[in-house]
Formats: sequence, C-alpha cells, structure tokens
Amino acid sequence: ALASGFIPMEIGTDLGGSIRIPAAMCGVVGHCATRGIVPNPNPTYSWPCCGSFVSRTFAKMLDDLLWMSRAGPLARTVEDVTAMLELLGGEGAA
Repeated sequence: ALASGFIPMEIGTDLGGSIRIPAAMCGVVGHCATRGIVPNPNPTYSWPCCGSFVSRTFAKMLDDLLWMSRAGPLARTVEDVTAMLELLGGEGAA
C-alpha cells in the first residue's frame, strides 16, 4: 500500500530486517529506530502452555523475541521518515 501510494506513511516492527529489507525491495524508505525511541506496540503475551518444560521454554523464547523487536517508520522519502520519527519519538529523535 505504501509503495503504491495508497498511504503516505506506516509503522512497522523489525527483529531481523522486517522494516529495512522489504522497504529496500519496494523502493520506499524504512528506518529501524533505536530501542526506546519509538514505543513498541508489541505487548508481552501469556502463551498457553501444557505445562511441560519444552512448552514453557518455547513460550519464554516467543516473549523474548517480541520484546527484542523494534518499531520504526516507513515512508516514500527520507524527509517523510524523518518527520514521522520526530512525531513518534519526540523532539530530538531524528
């Protein structure tokens, strides 16, 4: 939608390139912000477990992955990403 011009800006989450790589492939700009600059929309979940050690370990791993992801802006120009980062992170974020 962003690359097609349907929307001007968007927020994405990044753990291993989920903002930057698709943005580069689609001809738009994506910025994976430093942790803490943009509030992360991912909450910590209580994963249903059957009580086994493997299930508890897997649930903990999923929570850790969600915590490590970072949010950041995507837009069609660097200027738009900068403006969005300033809005999301406050003054001095960009």
